[in-house]
Amino acid sequence: MIFSLFHLIFGCVYFTASGGFAERFINFCTAKGIQLWGIRKKSYGLTACTTIDGYKKIKSAAQASGMRVRIKKKVGLPFVIRKYESHTGLFVGLFVVLFILSIMSNHIWVVNIHGNTTVDDEKIAEVFSDAGLNLGVRKNKFDASDINSDAVLSIGELSWASINIDGSVAEIEVREAMHRPSLEKYYGTSNLVASKDGQVEIIEPYKGAAAVKGGQTVMQGSLLVSGVSHVRSGMSVFNDADGYVVARTKINVDVPIKNNYIELKPKTKKVYSLCFLGKEFSLSRKHDADMVYRHKAWLYIHGVKMPFGIFYTQYTDFEEENQTADKNFSELSALNDYALKSYHDTLHAQIISQKIEIKNSTIKGEYSTFENIGKRVPFETEETPAEQITED
Repeated sequence: MIFSLFHLIFGCVYFTASGGFAERFINFCTAKGIQLWGIRKKSYGLTACTTIDGYKKIKSAAQASGMRVRIKKKVGLPFVIRKYESHTGLFVGLFVVLFILSIMSNHIWVVNIHGNTTVDDEKIAEVFSDAGLNLGVRKNKFDASDINSDAVLSIGELSWASINIDGSVAEIEVREAMHRPSLEKYYGTSNLVASKDGQVEIIEPYKGAAAVKGGQTVMQGSLLVSGVSHVRSGMSVFNDADGYVVARTKINVDVPIKNNYIELKPKTKKVYSLCFLGKEFSLSRKHDADMVYRHKAWLYIHGVKMPFGIFYTQYTDFEEENQTADKNFSELSALNDYALKSYHDTLHAQIISQKIEIKNSTIKGEYSTFENIGKRVPFETEETPAEQITED
């Protein structure tokens, strides 16, 4: 390996020698101190490799042995330098650009703010700037944790802030403080009514007066527990009615069996863009899509991330195509949908009995259940809040 590296640095020449006497040619080279390696005997003569200085001396050995020498390949740094020595300005310019990028990668040149909806970007940027996060500042010249604390203390609307450094870009993530909505005063005047039709099985009023009895059939909206009760003095007492009312109800679940289904076929398109100092320059027009995937590839030099990268965005749209399904697939798909729908619709109830049948290309299910049908509905009173009497 060291031998190969030596010749790669100082250069070597692969050549062919044809005609004449190959053995005499090798002897002449040895006598003149010309190094040869990789010698391969061929029908026309031989192939071998030598140094740059060795090839300059090899012509006399070839003439003495009656052979003709031709260069097959030149390898090594001297040939590369010779090839591009007329483009010195290009190498200097490239070196200058890389040097500038290396210097710039150690500074912050772009600041992005995310997570704010009511607080202005300018207000947040000003607070972070006063704390030390300015454009052009070196990455090691500020303490992110201290700046985050200062920002939260300075802006009362923020509850949390964080700085993430990505190359030369500072990403500021903030979270605004939650403000409790102003609640309207509620003075605890409500009735308990039926949320659906059913036959009452159990009624236990916790607060208020029962308006129905067990075994009674009620309709949706019927009064179950009244929030108004009367005392012996004839005065009305207003309560926030509450209670436990269980009724026998029916839940119907219908799912159609479909003979066709929709297949989604993806159609993708890639859009490439260049990013420099946090600014993205797209090489094609962006557009909306059903699914968007972004890939970022940054330039690294000796492990240092440069403020330059090539991104691509993959846009995927799904086109709907109607497909005809066979009978088994249709029924299996419908049964799966039915299982999900019935589970969701009966999750809050206790199932007593059930009946399932397939009729007119539809899976029909009828469930007899026990449900708590009490639903609290506020009502207004003519009394002012101060004059209301509540009963514990």
